[in-house]
Amino acid sequence: MHFSARLAIKITCSDNTLYRVTPVYAIVEPEEVIVLNIGRIEGVAKKDRLGILMIDYSGTGNAKDAFKARFPRTLIFLAKNAAFE
Repeated sequence: MHFSARLAIKITCSDNTLYRVTPVYAIVEPEEVIVLNIGRIEGVAKKDRLGILMIDYSGTGNAKDAFKARFPRTLIFLAKNAAFE
């Protein structure tokens, strides 16, 4: 996807005890690519969700602060049955 605006993003998941996601918050400059690291610890297979929320952000604070002041829109929402392999 291509965006010409500076974005603040937030990654959410349905089970924070099983998943580790980094970064959870990030500022993404136009044309910048970021890498998401998503890990899952051992557990029973079940349906889980991962969401990537975004807002246009021209402020100078960090991404976490950006989400305190504004409501995000969902960019990607994934649902998957997953288990540790």
